[in-house]
Amino acid sequence: MATGKDLPTPAPPQPTPWPDLPKELWASIGNRLDTRIDITRFRGVCSAWRSLLSPPLSSNSPQFPLRIPLSRRTSANLARFTVYRLQPSFSCTNPPASPPEGWLIKVDERNPASIRPINPLSSLPIHCKRSSFPKVLSLMGIRVTEVCKEYVVESDPGETRADISSLAKVVLCPDSLCCDENDCVAFAVTRNGSLMYWRYGDDRWRDSAEKGNRYDDIVIGDGQVYVVDRLGTVYWVDPYCRMVQFSPPMCGGGTKKHLLLVCGDICVVDRYDQENCHNPNCYAEVAHFKVYRLDQEWGKWDEVKDLEDLVVFIGENSSFCVSVKEFSGCIGNCIYFIEQRGGLRLPKVYVFNMRDHSIKRVISIPDYWKILWPPPSWITPTPCLGDPNSQYQNF
Repeated sequence: MATGKDLPTPAPPQPTPWPDLPKELWASIGNRLDTRIDITRFRGVCSAWRSLLSPPLSSNSPQFPLRIPLSRRTSANLARFTVYRLQPSFSCTNPPASPPEGWLIKVDERNPASIRPINPLSSLPIHCKRSSFPKVLSLMGIRVTEVCKEYVVESDPGETRADISSLAKVVLCPDSLCCDENDCVAFAVTRNGSLMYWRYGDDRWRDSAEKGNRYDDIVIGDGQVYVVDRLGTVYWVDPYCRMVQFSPPMCGGGTKKHLLLVCGDICVVDRYDQENCHNPNCYAEVAHFKVYRLDQEWGKWDEVKDLEDLVVFIGENSSFCVSVKEFSGCIGNCIYFIEQRGGLRLPKVYVFNMRDHSIKRVISIPDYWKILWPPPSWITPTPCLGDPNSQYQNF
């Protein structure tokens, strides 16, 4: 009779080559992809994978620019922009042990094949000399990560922007490339603090909030729409476009609340203008920022004193954050924001340092500036120079 010592040791299991994995598994993985880049790359592996997924934009998906009403007599276009983080692949540049050299770029979804650099904090193009920026950007050897989407209301050519100025910020739900346009609902916070919604095919916007509440910001994350009011109370919007309170009031004393989703956490950036705060280190209209994180377990707000390696961007149409670990040589623990000061025709980009509470023009400090401009050498081997004839050349 054999003893335990006589039994042969079982061979370790051999990994299954990925081409031999069940087709159903790859279909399940592919159906969880929700960005244009991921879907395109998945379909580009082989013909079998290509057959598992439809192109990023199907015939039933909303086509941008999307026509939306402003009133019963006027309408406008809703354009979609996407902010991406670009990084060189390890196989074509530095070894993995070296710090990654990332760069932020915003792309107009109306023509994603034509790369036109756009200020990540606004919808204004960055004009540079044609010879210094590539007309077509090859993604071979480049890692592309979607950071956020944003939606911009644009008036028709020849019409005044006054008609669209009432909509301060718009989000579209569901925020997916594969959604059916008939299922789309747009939500907007207006300049006077109202919350409105528009279902695809309707001829007007409808009020979805309680009378008397004033809302500052709106975001969408994991298919859920969140809004924050002037007191810092966060609500989520249910499938019937009703408001459900999600947090207690923050009761911060700032001028405006900016809502931010960070790795599953709900955060609010409280902005203080000059009239609300006396800060001798600043010279812009915005004087100070405070950041709060919602403790969802205890239902309370905690002030965040140090962002560590995170950088927050407060743009005209979206707010997002990135880690400077993905951007070699950049400075963390700060907030980028855009503002139009008196005497300037166009808004400029400023940075608020969370450590010393100073506010400076971003172009005055190279370590702040490089995350936005100029493009790194692996994008443009020759220096990318601004067009001296363009009024948009400076941030």
